[in-house]
Amino acid sequence: MTECPCQSPFPIEGTSIESLEKVRELCSALREVYLPDDIWQDVKSWHSTPDAVALHHSVFALALERGHLKRLTSPIHQYLLQDGAVAPGLRAQYREDLKERWMHHADHLRRHQRCRIYLGRVTELQVAEWLSSQGWTITELEAFREGSDATAIHPCESQTDFEIKMVGTDDVDFELTVQSLAGNPAYSRLSPYASVNYLLFITYKAAVQLQRSDRRRAAVVVISDWCRFKLQLDGGWVNWTAPQFIEQDEEFLPKLREQNNAFASETVLRDALNQIDILYLLSQTGDFNYRLEKTLRYRSA
Repeated sequence: MTECPCQSPFPIEGTSIESLEKVRELCSALREVYLPDDIWQDVKSWHSTPDAVALHHSVFALALERGHLKRLTSPIHQYLLQDGAVAPGLRAQYREDLKERWMHHADHLRRHQRCRIYLGRVTELQVAEWLSSQGWTITELEAFREGSDATAIHPCESQTDFEIKMVGTDDVDFELTVQSLAGNPAYSRLSPYASVNYLLFITYKAAVQLQRSDRRRAAVVVISDWCRFKLQLDGGWVNWTAPQFIEQDEEFLPKLREQNNAFASETVLRDALNQIDILYLLSQTGDFNYRLEKTLRYRSA
């Protein structure tokens, strides 16, 4: 990758958006992928009237301000660009998904939900880069073909399809933050059982999507608020060899079963996970660092 100004600390002059504009002019990852010309003026205009409720801000402006912009732009340079331009074959919808449009909604909760979805797409590429740091060689990406999020090969493993899922900040926790910003009392009501069941459901979704693969199968679940899951996972609340939903959950599980009665089965999770080879649980910090927390092996792994 050619050295880009986004890979080094950049002086902040004026507002963070003004500084971001200067970096954007020099950085093809921002200018061609994340913040291209067709949305840049709208992004600038939105920031001209700051959000006073949730203090929402461009992901990239905040990353620049906090000194970790390169962790967002590096995978774009590595995988999606060629000689400073978008690489041939990049799928049109994938490129659209990476444009930072999430802030264009009047309701602060809806903005949060859209941002969470957006960061899920960004996370896929960051995890591909993390896999590279662990000795994997990325051979294919969903960015260029239909199928799993990534395909990679390792000196000690056969070719593997990866499905990558993101567990971002829950709506309840987000609303608590908004209340705190307003100076109001804020008390967490999120059930620890519901947190675990949601994690199991996301893992199930990754496993089901991998069923179309005829290669070795790996699910990766990235958790941004690891503190919400650490007690339960370290405490052995989940029997990963024969996982089941926690019945004490009165929040998430009833809604899930109302939508799909298949989740009433005691074996639905086990049956799905037995179809994958390996599950990686990663934590993600606020500055987009990744740490492997758990590795769980299934099938022939």
